[in-house]
Amino acid sequence: MVRTLTIILFSILLYKLSWAQDWKVLDQSEYIAEYAYIVQEDSANADKTRHYSMALYIGEKYSKFEHIGHYYRDSLKQASRQSGNNEASSYDVFSKTSNKPSSGLLNRYRIIKQTDNDSILLTEGTINFTDRIKVEEIIKFDWHLVKSKIQTINGFVCHKATTQFRGRNYTAWYTLEIPISDGPYKFKGLPGLIVKIEDKQKQHMFELVKIERSNSFKKIYTKSENYQVVSMQNYHRYKKAENLKFIELFNNPEKFKTTGNIGEITAKMSRINNFIERF
Repeated sequence: MVRTLTIILFSILLYKLSWAQDWKVLDQSEYIAEYAYIVQEDSANADKTRHYSMALYIGEKYSKFEHIGHYYRDSLKQASRQSGNNEASSYDVFSKTSNKPSSGLLNRYRIIKQTDNDSILLTEGTINFTDRIKVEEIIKFDWHLVKSKIQTINGFVCHKATTQFRGRNYTAWYTLEIPISDGPYKFKGLPGLIVKIEDKQKQHMFELVKIERSNSFKKIYTKSENYQVVSMQNYHRYKKAENLKFIELFNNPEKFKTTGNIGEITAKMSRINNFIERF
């Protein structure tokens, strides 16, 4: 059923998406760090978590954090747009990506960080795929380095640090073996790459799976589109309203047809309520 839902949502994306959009290249990735993102999406159910594969593309001046399938899909869409056959290219993208892991409702975002300052940009498409929202922030993390604590995680000697960020207390483990002051999601500012970070309730956890040099020098880019600029508080309000729109759509038989159990689908979606940032 989850696969059916993924295919349907991605079909909507392909037919709604404008193929005339362009990409604005900011940098070239020198390293690609893959992270496992383990999240308790329902705040009332600690026994159930979901796993996502995320990627941090690290360049000289910028880094980008997103679901690992985004770059692949964007590359296909760019090539398809250049072919000039939108109908055929839509099918091509769908057929090659429908079996990829879903990026979920909580992490369809793209996060761009600048390496030399505290500027952070979050962008995301909306439910109808015609509007897009953007959050621009300056975030300086107040890290407390616990120098006496050392662990080996996934082969890296890691040091402990703690911080508070928007309603959650975090413990991070970073490695001096990779002297890159970056990490998953918006986290950055430590003397080395963040290998693992989780909140005190263990509801959101990122852990480095692997890091490698980018032989293909994948581009770090944003999409040259008109975005609605919102605050992070309004972004979360929008996400909650968007969930309700999805549920409304699934309960409308004239707009949405599926062989799946609509009640079960909408019940699962209504339980996606545990956002990483609390306001």
